[in-house]
Amino acid sequence: MRFNSDTIKVEIYDDGADGWVLEVVDKQRTSTVWDDPFPADAVALAEDKKTLMKKSVQSLIGEK
Repeated sequence: MRFNSDTIKVEIYDDGADGWVLEVVDKQRTSTVWDDPFPADAVALAEDKKTLMKKSVQSLIGEK
């Protein structure tokens, strides 16, 4: 995903225990991982979108 000059990579993957992990990685390879797994990949993606709309991309990236 690209926001102005900021780029993030959204990764959603199976945790191997019936949950889905949401991780956001910025171009400096700083990672933000949600503490609790999600019940479905679509729920994790919805949470990412909600966070971006509520807080902004700056809340998910490290220092430039």
